[in-house]
Amino acid sequence: MRKLRQGALAEELGKGLQNPVHQCESGTRLQIDPFDSMVKECDTTSVGVIVRDSEGRFALLKRACFPIGIAPAAGHIDEHGSPEQAAREEVHEELGIMLGDLRKTTIYERRVENACRRPGGDHHTWYIYEATAADSTLKPDTEETKGANWYDGEQLHKLAARTRRSTRAKFRKKTGRQTRGLRKFGCRSWKNWATYH
Repeated sequence: MRKLRQGALAEELGKGLQNPVHQCESGTRLQIDPFDSMVKECDTTSVGVIVRDSEGRFALLKRACFPIGIAPAAGHIDEHGSPEQAAREEVHEELGIMLGDLRKTTIYERRVENACRRPGGDHHTWYIYEATAADSTLKPDTEETKGANWYDGEQLHKLAARTRRSTRAKFRKKTGRQTRGLRKFGCRSWKNWATYH
């Protein structure tokens, strides 16, 4: 197995679109009314947590609602208080596990120009952590996820390759041109993190 390079923010972290209709993979469509007092306003601050177990595997979840995809635990800071508290609570909420140590990454704080599905969000300041799970029994949230698993470095590399292929296909369809690799369109998040050296 090749050694996994860690620490770089990868491809789709925090990616979102301004969209008045929120659609879950289950087909549920929620009309988002920015004037509805029940809809949370985007606080433009988010956390992402790269969680590993004692075997070095990564905990990733399958998102049930927009943005669809496989991703680490992440979410808005909102009323969680501090970025660290939000990181711990989002991991517990989405993956059902407690964290042991929690460390800031080399790219701990970064502003990313990415729209949010919530009203008022055209960017986010991301706080990225790495952590070790206190135990490896995942109990993913059934509303926010379609499940979660532990992925080793090789599996993560395959997911990154699939993302690159998908990005290339979308680029060809949009422009009619080939690309030799991923182009930088906005925030590149989990791609670099999942790249081998």
